[in-house]
Amino acid sequence: MLSTEDQNLIEQYNNQTLSNENKLLFVEKILANNGNNDFAKTIKLQITVEQILQKHPVMEARIIAEKLGKDLPIEDTDDMPDHEEIGYTLSELLQMFAPAPELEESIATRSSSANDGQKTLQSIVVLPENGLNCDDVLFFDLDEPIASPLQCVIYDNQHKGVVEQQIVANEVSFDVTFSLPPGRYYWELNPTDRTTRQQLGRAVGMFLVNEGLMPEG
Repeated sequence: MLSTEDQNLIEQYNNQTLSNENKLLFVEKILANNGNNDFAKTIKLQITVEQILQKHPVMEARIIAEKLGKDLPIEDTDDMPDHEEIGYTLSELLQMFAPAPELEESIATRSSSANDGQKTLQSIVVLPENGLNCDDVLFFDLDEPIASPLQCVIYDNQHKGVVEQQIVANEVSFDVTFSLPPGRYYWELNPTDRTTRQQLGRAVGMFLVNEGLMPEG
């Protein structure tokens, strides 16, 4: 059961009234025990349900059942539409969610390099978590401010840039919004200042849009 403090934090998050101090506390609570805690589960459930309810109503029950499983009592999903009925064939969905090898390798390489004690932009980015399901907005949180504007680019799994947004210098929390079809996507943050970019490098990550449509296997 959530404490009063936790409930107040979530309410401030929903109202977008978190102070800088509470933003750090919010992130700490989400990451506690590697995200395996009631606070993180509550936030994840809330975001998942909000995203699902924005979708076409015919798909709501099916996606909720796939995402939440036993956490939500849905008795029967046998009448839910197949891939063709939602506008995509199985072959199309397999292609849309296929990994991009060069981007996956870049994520793995930069994740491992952040463990050698050298400060990198990759190590400074606390959120979003890699592999997050996020249908219309990515929430970024940084450990410390960067004295350079950042260029955020979202790529599809064909390494084609589909969204670009510039972040002002010294911003430690920011959102990148988008409207994209289901699939696997990658974000990249780059300092626009050349010296800062040489010092910190870039940060990269992967996220999914409408993960409930991703074919198994």
